[in-house]
Amino acid sequence: MVVYEFYPNGSLDKWLFGVGVLPWSRRLKIVKDVAKALSFLHSKGLAHKNMKTTRVFLDVSFRALLGDYGFVLSSYESRRFEGAMSPKADVFKFGVFVLEVVSGRKRLEDGQVSTEEGKDLLDFAWRMHECNDKA
Repeated sequence: MVVYEFYPNGSLDKWLFGVGVLPWSRRLKIVKDVAKALSFLHSKGLAHKNMKTTRVFLDVSFRALLGDYGFVLSSYESRRFEGAMSPKADVFKFGVFVLEVVSGRKRLEDGQVSTEEGKDLLDFAWRMHECNDKA
């Protein structure tokens, strides 16, 4: 159970997509904190499965803490669900998380369809890669 009072700065998505602006140094620290949390889980043979900005909480020092462990499963349990909840899935979702933090854009949730050109985060990243844009 997450006790939200311990995280006065709320979840990361509020800072990336609304409340304020995070400097690059703080964004890098947040990405590192989340990477350490996932690395710890994976070293114990666990997978988080639900890695996204709404699951990253910020304390008073803006230290990132990975929350919502309701989906943490062991490797054995993960195999029962055909690998859908594996460390490999966490690594992919971590990559999408990093794109969100760097670009300041939301990703489309499962089943969501982009109605506007350029709204899909992965399409945006690919277009930037293709035109070698650093923006």
